Amino acid sequence: MNLRKIAVRSLVVACLGALVVEGTLRFCLFADALDGTAVARALRSPARFAATHEQLYWYLQDRFMRDDRRMEAPNYDAELGWLGSGLASDRTSTDEARIGDRRLVLLYGDSYSACTTRANDCFQGLMDDCALGRDVGLLNLGVGGYGLDQIAMLVERSIEHYAARDPIVIVGILLDDDLDRCMLDFRCWPKPRMQVVDGELVPSGPVAATIEEHWRLHPPPTISYAWRFVRQTVATRLGAGGLAQDSDEYRRETEAVTSAILERVEARLREANVRHFYLLYEYSQSLLDPRLTEWRKQCVTSTLDSLGAPWLTTKTQMAAAAAARRSLQDFFGTVGRNVGHFNVRGNQVAFRTILDGLAQFGGLEVAPENYAWLDSLDGAQHPHVEKARASVGTARFELGGNPDVPIDRLNVECDAEGRAEIAWDLGGRAQGFAAKAMLITETEGARDRARMTWTADGEKLAHQDLRRGAAPLDVELDLTGRKQLVLTIQAATASTALVRLAAASID
Repeated sequence: MNLRKIAVRSLVVACLGALVVEGTLRFCLFADALDGTAVARALRSPARFAATHEQLYWYLQDRFMRDDRRMEAPNYDAELGWLGSGLASDRTSTDEARIGDRRLVLLYGDSYSACTTRANDCFQGLMDDCALGRDVGLLNLGVGGYGLDQIAMLVERSIEHYAARDPIVIVGILLDDDLDRCMLDFRCWPKPRMQVVDGELVPSGPVAATIEEHWRLHPPPTISYAWRFVRQTVATRLGAGGLAQDSDEYRRETEAVTSAILERVEARLREANVRHFYLLYEYSQSLLDPRLTEWRKQCVTSTLDSLGAPWLTTKTQMAAAAAARRSLQDFFGTVGRNVGHFNVRGNQVAFRTILDGLAQFGGLEVAPENYAWLDSLDGAQHPHVEKARASVGTARFELGGNPDVPIDRLNVECDAEGRAEIAWDLGGRAQGFAAKAMLITETEGARDRARMTWTADGEKLAHQDLRRGAAPLDVELDLTGRKQLVLTIQAATASTALVRLAAASID
């Protein structure tokens, strides 16, 4: 047998072996027959095949998600992908009445702006309760999951509504992630994807209304999962002792898109003739190791400097607070959806930077008593002046205060303490509320239960107990003549509970 035949046969065997490995891996990843098995639990993690800034990561996250956990985009918007629970369909805040005739501050951004704590302990609650809040009110237009592209689009599409009130605008940017999100057209849900073509920023077309439609229009690329698994395993191990490197091509494209977006949003804010500044957030890891965001921070700050746009970073106050008495981890959450985000103490430190910006760039006089008040809180969840109106947890969908608009499904996610609260303004026009309630949690156990308390105009209408895996519980409430309906949820298992109200409607 000559060497050529040996080589050919060896190549055939190698190809067949690769196909067997690839086919076996794909079966383990996607076969329904293996759902819940140890093999599936070991392999079905998107981080084993891609980094979070890659589209493949989010495709696999969606594919690996259980059907009872998958939800369509909350408050779907054809341009922005989705809107936060505190935004109306015209992209303006549903909380405007709280501001009254006070000087208006608008805060845009992602979940770092929106906060994962109670609203009372977020920036709008802190503003309401500090001395400056007697004359100044903050509307929080932050939306969880947004990238810089969506943040900029929301600024462009909402600023005209507020321009007559001469607001002070704050644009929050998470340096670790918001730039990378611009390179994705799907992140939990379909989203817009901007590109720079011939030096111009070109937006994508309408965002798909459903996840299924998105993947039909934008199928993931054909790849070898076996090769991806090997590559990501090696990259992860090498990155454990150093920094994972972004490709030069990815960096150049991200920088081009970021600079173009910042130029456009800065032009829009100047056109609106409003005072403004940019607020730069950073993860705790990058505060400890600046190399993690080095080129991203350089891209943002150099672009803003070239535009003559003012900016501040929360890092300054955070580092000072950590050096004084605590480690950086004391300012970041460790439980549930608060993981990786500012906790109550972190919000209070970041709020000092907001006060600094309002004084430096907003033309406001910020008295020392505001900072002294923050020091006195020292991380405590302070009593709020409008505590009865506070919302707790996250409502994925809302009725927007209009009882004439029925809603098919309402998902209410508990906060890190297992609590949630949502209120509907009824205006005395509603007759009744009906829904089927069920509890969804990630783990099984006897403590997977929650109590719903329904209150109308301060009067308790009903207590209902939910248990994971039980049949949906019918909810039927008489609301004749009522002005407000409030649902309060207390889950026995903190941080994992989500109450779904299916076929929810107000008649």
